Amino acid sequence: FVQILRTSERWRGPPAVFVGPFEHHSNLLPWRESGAQVIEVGVNAVGHVDLAQLEAQLIQAEKEAPGRLKVGAFSAVSNVTGIITDVRAVTKVLRAHGALSCWDYAAAASHAEIDVNAVESTSTGGTSTVQLKLDA
Repeated sequence: FVQILRTSERWRGPPAVFVGPFEHHSNLLPWRESGAQVIEVGVNAVGHVDLAQLEAQLIQAEKEAPGRLKVGAFSAVSNVTGIITDVRAVTKVLRAHGALSCWDYAAAASHAEIDVNAVESTSTGGTSTVQLKLDA
């Protein structure tokens, strides 16, 4: 995926890649080397990814370069603190702003259920898909 970012001409300027406050170097380095603008999202009062800040940063990135690729690249679980990221909530914010989501499950894989096609009910009784993988 990172290689595609380096070589594709279809993106409008360098992509904006949003990362969490407790990312492993192996998740940060490829994004930095790709030429993307890496934007770190802070933590909220209880130490989780600050969804309000993420949303504000997504809006700002779109204002700065309309139409450019936006990607959220987050750890599902911190391998340092053990903090579990609310994957669905973060993904919903990303998707609401046209961003892709890329999840690092290295620290969570043996302890968490991984559902790349999670479906949840909406308030109207219908369903909406929260996609946790790159669209085909």
